[in-house]
Amino acid sequence: MIKRGFTLIELVIVITILGILAILIAPHFLDLRGQAELSVAKHFGGALKEAHNIYYMRLVLENPPNLDPVAISASFYTFVDFSGGGQSDRNTISVDNSIRALLQDPGDYVSQPDGSLLLNFKSGARATYYISPTGAITEEYTGF
Repeated sequence: MIKRGFTLIELVIVITILGILAILIAPHFLDLRGQAELSVAKHFGGALKEAHNIYYMRLVLENPPNLDPVAISASFYTFVDFSGGGQSDRNTISVDNSIRALLQDPGDYVSQPDGSLLLNFKSGARATYYISPTGAITEEYTGF
């Protein structure tokens, strides 16, 4: 008597191997990491705008009305804390550890002389936030 077909154990092994391969290969095809990092970068940009508004309003309330907008934007970077202490207080807004985990060097953001802030992600992508002297923040995303 000739038996044709596969045994149940052979089918289970093949299906298991195909499942493992699908799990390992799918993220490369779907680029979920890039989409997730872009989402984080966009949400961080929104949070940065809100933080700048809070910072500006605090300065307006505590100082004379003739504030220099350029000085405000320059001093804003001391208000955003990338060190990872995790505690925001009256003087700083701390960057969340889940965001810091995606960055190449979480303790080091790059503040440029033109008033921009660069965040370099581990994947090689970069988010650039330009803070104008008037406080407007524009965003640029590359490599996502």
